[in-house]
Amino acid sequence: MTVLVVGRGRHIVDSVIAAMGGHGIEGTGVTVDADALAHLGGGNIDLLVIGGGVEAGSRSLLKKQAAAHGVRVLETPLKGRDPGTYVLEEIVPLLNA
Repeated sequence: MTVLVVGRGRHIVDSVIAAMGGHGIEGTGVTVDADALAHLGGGNIDLLVIGGGVEAGSRSLLKKQAAAHGVRVLETPLKGRDPGTYVLEEIVPLLNA
């Protein structure tokens, strides 16, 4: 499974990617919509995680592109949790479902 994390803060995106790696989850993180769209178009993404800071217009565009490629979407924000907890509570269960 490959996860694409899209957020606006590079530090947070990198922290989530590192936490995923600790659980054996392969992923990549981007902060720019064009990069996210390129990854989604590449056909090797299983889950798109959209960060809480991603604007509504971008969010809509990303979700449409994900749907066109059969990619599941997770939009649950961190809500103050550390990235490791977020990955364990949100991403791992979704990938195991």
